[in-house]
Amino acid sequence: RDEQNTIANDEPLVNREETVVDERGHKQWVLTTKVPVHDAKGRVTAIVGMSRDITERKHMVEALEEHSRLLEEANEDLQRRNQELDEFTYVASHDLQEPLRKLSAFSDLLREDLDKDDREAVRTDLQAITTGAQRMQQLVQDLLALSRSGRQKMELQPTPLDRCVDRALEALELRLRETAAEIRRRRLPVVRGD
Repeated sequence: RDEQNTIANDEPLVNREETVVDERGHKQWVLTTKVPVHDAKGRVTAIVGMSRDITERKHMVEALEEHSRLLEEANEDLQRRNQELDEFTYVASHDLQEPLRKLSAFSDLLREDLDKDDREAVRTDLQAITTGAQRMQQLVQDLLALSRSGRQKMELQPTPLDRCVDRALEALELRLRETAAEIRRRRLPVVRGD
């Protein structure tokens, strides 16, 4: 059909990519050009054609396209991980500030109670400072565990959400007291979580 169109329309076919099957039955890509040949009166009398094997080039293009696709997926994954890291950093900085505020506030109270020589209040202040330091240490360990969570298999187990809320309220104890916040809650379920 290509040859008939070239003869009938006197138009060359230049650099068309097409597939052919070689004598061994292997599919190959070729770049084909077919040009009409004219006689002395300008009539098309024949066609000259040439095909060049571009199979290797075609495979290289396909490999580049695959690498490009993989690179694009890797970039999307990197962007997602960067966003997760930004969110993680925000949460970590926010969560670490509360125990620090508590340590600072109770250190101030400890100074005042030492000046008053109120031993019972000093014990209470020291206990609050110790609890705040332990809470900070636990938060740092939890943040480290969270940072590794994407690389480890999750170990699902029953997780009482009431205990999670208790820990959050404990961490916010000073802020709740300062703002005279009123907390209302219902009993929460136990869920499976890591």
